[in-house]
Amino acid sequence: MQGLKQKKVNFIERLQADPKRDNASRRRMRMIIPLAALLLIILLVEGYIFIILRGGLQKEYDANMTYLNDPTVQANFDQVLSLNIELSTLQQDYQNSQSVFDNMDTFSELDRTLYDAVNNPAVAYSITVADYSFDRATGVLILNCSGPSSLSASTYMEALRTSNKFVAVSYIGYSGADNNYAFTATLQVIKGMEVSR
Repeated sequence: MQGLKQKKVNFIERLQADPKRDNASRRRMRMIIPLAALLLIILLVEGYIFIILRGGLQKEYDANMTYLNDPTVQANFDQVLSLNIELSTLQQDYQNSQSVFDNMDTFSELDRTLYDAVNNPAVAYSITVADYSFDRATGVLILNCSGPSSLSASTYMEALRTSNKFVAVSYIGYSGADNNYAFTATLQVIKGMEVSR
């Protein structure tokens, strides 16, 4: 027995070892490995789908960018923007004019003549008459107006001055935002002409 090596076994450690705990640990390990493999498969499938979708999405993105960067499309877009601004301005002018026309049934012919004397040059010089007031005791007509520049305002006032409908014409103005020159015009109406509100 000289050729056999003596095996050192710690019997106390073996007696204290819990075989149930070791079995539970092995069962957990047996469950973790399939779950990890399933998770890996799911990640691989998701990655494959992402790569395929990314290629399709990249093509779609490139096509959209080519379309958006096309000079013809940009020119059409700019034209639509300018038409929308013009449409908004025309709708506002229409609403202002509609309220005046709704009240015009109460105006006499002289009043319509005076309205035309104020409104026709306003349209010609891109002036918007936002509001007006008339003092019958003094014959003073006050207009709150706005236009694209001080030059358009002074040209409009000159047209009112030469219309032969007013004794005196004056205005006070100031510059506003976005090239909007707001001003207040004071007009002394010739006796015999009346304005209805």
